[in-house]
Amino acid sequence: MGKTVPRNHYKDAINRRLYKRLIIEETAIHRVFCLNRTVLILFPVPNPQSPIPSL
Repeated sequence: MGKTVPRNHYKDAINRRLYKRLIIEETAIHRVFCLNRTVLILFPVPNPQSPIPSL
């Protein structure tokens, strides 16, 4: 006798893949946010509206 597969099996598989992709995207966004924050702390961007110091 063959193994019966529930009707929701394919939808569950699709949902698992979508959920896994969402977690990967959230992780990537978090990593970029942390990298941006770290880089801006190490190399601050000068404020274009501040006066240029005279030499």
